[in-house]
Amino acid sequence: MELVQCPAYRGVCWVLFPSHSPMAISSLVLDLPRTSLLARFPGTLEELEKPLVSATCNFQKHLLQGLQHDVQPLFGALSTKSWLTQDTLHPIMDKVVAFAHHLKHVTPTLAKETLQEVHRYIVREYLAQALRPRERFRGVERVNGSQKMNLDAQAISDTFQGLGSEATWLNQAIPCVAEILGESYKDDIQRHLETLIQSYPDIRQNHILAILALRRLRRRRNQSLLQHAQDLLRAAAEAVGSGTAQDRVLFAEIELSTFRIQLITCIQGSLA
Repeated sequence: MELVQCPAYRGVCWVLFPSHSPMAISSLVLDLPRTSLLARFPGTLEELEKPLVSATCNFQKHLLQGLQHDVQPLFGALSTKSWLTQDTLHPIMDKVVAFAHHLKHVTPTLAKETLQEVHRYIVREYLAQALRPRERFRGVERVNGSQKMNLDAQAISDTFQGLGSEATWLNQAIPCVAEILGESYKDDIQRHLETLIQSYPDIRQNHILAILALRRLRRRRNQSLLQHAQDLLRAAAEAVGSGTAQDRVLFAEIELSTFRIQLITCIQGSLA
C-alpha cells in the first residue's frame, strides 16, 4: 500500500495505491497543522467529518492487515515443544518493531491508536495459540511452559512499552494464564482465576475450561473452580452491562471450536 498527498488538498486528501508489500508506506498520510482542520473550520468542513473519520479507520485497518499478514504464520510455532527451547517470539516482535517504525509517517493520534491495537492483537493471538496448543505438556514440560510464557509476556510488555504503547491493561493476561499452568499449590489456582476474570471481564466459561484443561486437574477440583468462576463471570457480566470496561476486549475475540470444547470435556472425564 502506497500513500500520496493530493496537491490540491493540503493534508486532507488521501490516495491509496497497492504496492508489492502490504507494509510499504512511502509518504506522509496527513500533513495537518497541530490545530485540527475540522476544529478551525467547523462550519465549512463539518460535512467532511464522517468521510474523514471513515478514511482514517480504513487506513488503520489496512495497516493492521498488512502486519497480520506478515506475523500470523509465525504464531504457529508457539506452545510447541520446540518453543520451550527456542526464541520463537523474537521474529514476531522484530516485525512489530519494524511496523512501529513506519508509524512515524502518520499523525501522532493515529500512530498511538494503531500501536495499541497492535499490542492487543499480539497478546490476543498469543493467548489464542496457548488455548489451542498443538502439543500437550505434562509434568516438568508444563512447568517449563509456564516459565516460558512469563518470559514471553515480559518481552511483549517491554517491547510495547519501549515503543510507547499505553495499553498496560494487557500486561496481566498472559502471566495469569501462565501462573495457572505452573502453579504448584492447587489451592492458589482459584486466586489466579479471580485475578484473570476481574482484570478481563470479557472472558467466558469456555476460556476458563480451556485454561483448566491445560493444567490437567482432577474433575472434582475442576468443578469447584468452575463453580467459583461462574459466580465471578456473572459479576463481570453485570459490570460490563453497566458500562465498565466496555472498551477492553480481549478474550471475547478468541474463538474455541466445537471440537476443542468436546476435547476439553473428554479430558475432564478422563481425569475424573
